[in-house]
Amino acid sequence: MPVGRVFTVPQAAAYLGVHPNTIKLAVHANKLEGERDTLHQGGRWLFTKEQLDAYQERKLVRSIYTPERPSPG
Repeated sequence: MPVGRVFTVPQAAAYLGVHPNTIKLAVHANKLEGERDTLHQGGRWLFTKEQLDAYQERKLVRSIYTPERPSPG
């Protein structure tokens, strides 16, 4: 992992303005890159600012280019 600002799941969620579970789901769906911290028990996820910014950019681009679905009913 590059040297610089590193975010934990709660910090990443606060930075992106989402719930921590959203971060965890994005990691497990391979939509957000991160690395396991093997020095701590449980191996918490760690993210760089660049990884979070790239995730946010992909989310923005997807929302711009995804057509709206017609509402049911």
